[in-house]
Amino acid sequence: MSSVPQHPQLVLEVTTIDTVLKESFPPQVQSTVYGTVPSTGWLQPHLAPYTYVQAPTNGIFEFDFVAFPAQSGAAKVITPIRATLVWPQGALGIRVYASTNAQESLLDSGNVSRAETRAFSADQ
Repeated sequence: MSSVPQHPQLVLEVTTIDTVLKESFPPQVQSTVYGTVPSTGWLQPHLAPYTYVQAPTNGIFEFDFVAFPAQSGAAKVITPIRATLVWPQGALGIRVYASTNAQESLLDSGNVSRAETRAFSADQ
């Protein structure tokens, strides 16, 4: 018997979405979504995409921010969690849902920064 529950559940809250335009060919947009869960021990956080017959006409793709809940005995304390997503081809934005809220990241809202490749020395 597995110690991980069968189905992931929505996280408690989406707190922030950091979005960058990665220098690649073709360019890719990547978001790191930060949120909270109601206890320690949540596993495998990820963004579960909504299924569309046709791409959304407004270009905003929707995702549920989910993870596998902690097993019994986990400390009941609000705990940070995060997941990363490369946007679907042609997306103009993403909307991410949690159990208590939702947040968006849109290309035209000025919240997208350029990801730069930078070397770091060991003493930085």
